Amino acid sequence: MMKFLIPLFLIFSLPTFGQTVSEVISNKGQLNLNPYGYHIKDTDGNLKFEEVVKEDWQELEGAGTFSSNLSIHWLKYEIYNDTEADFSGYYYIPYHHIHQLDIYQTTTDGVVLWETGTMRSFRDKSIHHMGYPMPAHVSAHDTLKIYVRADHVYKPLRISSFLMTVSKMNQVTTSSLQFVWFWRGVFVITSLISLILYFFIRQRLFLYYFLLNVGLSLFIGSHIGDIFLFMDRDTIGLGTLVDYTGALMINTMLPVFLNTLTPVKSRNPWIWKVITLIIMGMILLWIVNCFPAIRFSIFTYYTHFYFMIGSMIVFILQPVMLVRCVRFGDENAKPLIFIYSLFIFSAFLDVILPNLNLVQDDPFVYQSVFVGSFIEMFSFMFIMGRVTLQIYDDRSLLLLRQKNHQREMMLSIVNSQEEERNKVGRELHDMIGANLAMIKHNLEPDNTGLQKLLHDSIESVRHLSHGLMTPRMKENELIDEIKQLIQLARSEKLDAQVLVYQFPDVKSEEQATHIYRICQELIQNGLKHSHATSMYLQLVGLEEGAFSLIYEDNGVGFDYQSVSKDGKGLSNIKHRVALIHGTMEVEAMQAGTTILIEAQTI
Repeated sequence: MMKFLIPLFLIFSLPTFGQTVSEVISNKGQLNLNPYGYHIKDTDGNLKFEEVVKEDWQELEGAGTFSSNLSIHWLKYEIYNDTEADFSGYYYIPYHHIHQLDIYQTTTDGVVLWETGTMRSFRDKSIHHMGYPMPAHVSAHDTLKIYVRADHVYKPLRISSFLMTVSKMNQVTTSSLQFVWFWRGVFVITSLISLILYFFIRQRLFLYYFLLNVGLSLFIGSHIGDIFLFMDRDTIGLGTLVDYTGALMINTMLPVFLNTLTPVKSRNPWIWKVITLIIMGMILLWIVNCFPAIRFSIFTYYTHFYFMIGSMIVFILQPVMLVRCVRFGDENAKPLIFIYSLFIFSAFLDVILPNLNLVQDDPFVYQSVFVGSFIEMFSFMFIMGRVTLQIYDDRSLLLLRQKNHQREMMLSIVNSQEEERNKVGRELHDMIGANLAMIKHNLEPDNTGLQKLLHDSIESVRHLSHGLMTPRMKENELIDEIKQLIQLARSEKLDAQVLVYQFPDVKSEEQATHIYRICQELIQNGLKHSHATSMYLQLVGLEEGAFSLIYEDNGVGFDYQSVSKDGKGLSNIKHRVALIHGTMEVEAMQAGTTILIEAQTI
């Protein structure tokens, strides 16, 4: 492996040696200063600039990246202008999250000090909040020396540097800000979509994705200095707390989000427990670091170390869990492995290769992070779109099953009622009616009063049994049966009328029974409760086999809201209307009641 890496290192590194300021102007407008860098550590933090220039400097190795440390770092860059023209441009550090920077620029003209960093006020910080540009000038045939004191004690430090022309600096600033604002727009849109879907669909998947996006935005925002859009300086280490918060939310939400897409938890219970323990440690450290004094103490050294190692373990274990899900053929496991690989690839490009000096840093150092975030947002939104469609299909199927189940339940209730009605009707007709007929037959003929009473009783039983038993209706017999109901309801106190106009043939005996029972229930309710003097029933045919049934009376009306909850008669009518796939409208006033039922013949 080393035999392969060493030639690559030479290939990528050799072209940078020997570059001068003239090549900056004539080539790309920028010069990566890492190959010209030197470095020393100030372990006590007491070295002054006058002392540092006399120290023995070591050549800077890699991309100017230092792990969590207990020292202040000094860097030095020497660039010789071998042209006949002066050079004026910018010395640029593209990393924002550094506590304090003292940048000394020395030429034969003297020394210029530039003090900046997150803990200091910087007049252009709101514009160049993704890094620190300092005007740089070097005369013809002169050497520009830049000394950088980076006070980022207890935290990791990455401090690659560039020398850039004015036009290049403007181009980098404009393009990077455009890229960032585009990312912010995509983030807001995807976050709003996920939040809206959560409120409408009530699936935790969308809430977890929203919180994951928030965590990612906090983490990225802390590194590019988004908090300085709202404040001038960060003397309490708020950026560090935002960094911890984002990292904690990412480590917490990503596993649970993946688990909603594919069963990583049930497939890997022990790995899930390890991840849970690591996250619990992060939560504890986050709570402790809510105190500013802690964030500026050596405790933050161990906090960063734990977050860094813990995050690495969590991110390594998650593809391991996904691989197991792929082996079991779980849904979404393969696309999640692909998305995760893109994440790892973006981190590889952004961190590992530059640190090995195999790839030169770009002034917009967070580009691959943003690209990875774009991939994450679009990929997960695509997967969630599939899940949303699946949820919609499942819910539609469930609603259809529920509707069919409710119809079956109503049909069962109605059929039970019909069976009970028929049973009671047969008992009345066959037993009670027959017994009354036998009594009448054996009664003395000259007892006219008792004979009339028995005759009336037999007629009442016959009508009652006829109303209870399901009539056998063929062709137009339904209309005749309904007319007979109206005729039986008619009396000296009640004028009951029926109007039939172009009513279609009801070929289904089941539907005809439901229509008959609806009319019967309407008439009986009117007789019992309305105290009406007139009752009107209309059966009107509409277009293409549809029909309407209109009931009207001039009674006392009723409270539809209360009766619809407790009234059995009205409940039976509603059940039967639902069974014939009809609609019902009720208008119950003090001046009377009107009920409109519309349906389609089968």
